[in-house]
Amino acid sequence: MLLMPVVVVVVAAVVVVPVVSGIMAVTDHHEVIRWIMISRIYARLGNAERNRVRMMMVSRTRRNHTRHRTISVTVPPHHPAAAIGEHSL
Repeated sequence: MLLMPVVVVVVAAVVVVPVVSGIMAVTDHHEVIRWIMISRIYARLGNAERNRVRMMMVSRTRRNHTRHRTISVTVPPHHPAAAIGEHSL
């Protein structure tokens, strides 16, 4: 009976660690840390403040996604850079 909590903790760790490491590998670490910090603060706020924070988080995330997107540039065929191929800024 005493081993049951230990088994639960070990199984939880085996399940949680790969999932969290996979999420961290896919996303930006700073973004994940920022969301964790904001969610901790968020839990202590009232409804009005929560709505304000939610709007701030959504707008910040949208801004970040648009900033990281690459822009494809088409070079005219007579331009010297056309020999290199497709470019992105």
